[in-house]
Amino acid sequence: MAIIKRSLLGKFSGSAGDMVFCIRNGKRYFRSKPSPRDPNKPKSRKTKDNESGFAYTSSFTKEISENKYLKFIWKNSDLFGENYYGRIFSANRSKTPSTGLTPNNIISPPNIYMKTNALIWDDDYFSLEYSFDSNPEKVFTLPYQAVSIVYLYDPRNPKKDTAFDFLSFEELISEQFNHKPNTVTFKFTDENKKLLSEFKKGIIYISFIANYPDPQNILWTSTDAVEINLLQ
Repeated sequence: MAIIKRSLLGKFSGSAGDMVFCIRNGKRYFRSKPSPRDPNKPKSRKTKDNESGFAYTSSFTKEISENKYLKFIWKNSDLFGENYYGRIFSANRSKTPSTGLTPNNIISPPNIYMKTNALIWDDDYFSLEYSFDSNPEKVFTLPYQAVSIVYLYDPRNPKKDTAFDFLSFEELISEQFNHKPNTVTFKFTDENKKLLSEFKKGIIYISFIANYPDPQNILWTSTDAVEINLLQ
């Protein structure tokens, strides 16, 4: 059973199996428990991979469940699971290898298909141009909420622990402009910029939600993901 302890200051620590979670210098980490092991019974590669994949999935699930829009659509989805947290975890566990999250992970349950056509990444913001699989005037009408979670990591991190973190963004889209149809822009805060400078790569996950918080008419899109290289 995973036990995650969260303080009033928003920090968390705890363990899941043989993995320990903590926050150090503002970054999220997980590592193996430093407990003695029987040298005659070393862990198999499969066991180690399962533990790492579990830890990444747990952290991602926690990040998704803290967003009120994403939490609402997972609660109102018909996916298997006793609660929204279990649904998020189950949907992502099989998609998460031991090396971390991939573009196959999702922040929203499968629904209306949406894809990202273009990405602009600047010093102060990033913009995504997107399209739906059907006429948005008939299916996905304005206004709707854009939600994005950016997973940050450094594949060349020399530390034994695996460092990673997340940025979350929300933007209400109430109108579209002829010169920039189906485009959403998320602006960086100074805190965002500082965190971004500490990582080398990332994955942008995005989804759109309409008719919140009406459980009878809630609409959302499937997740689309775009990989980014922060070294460029």
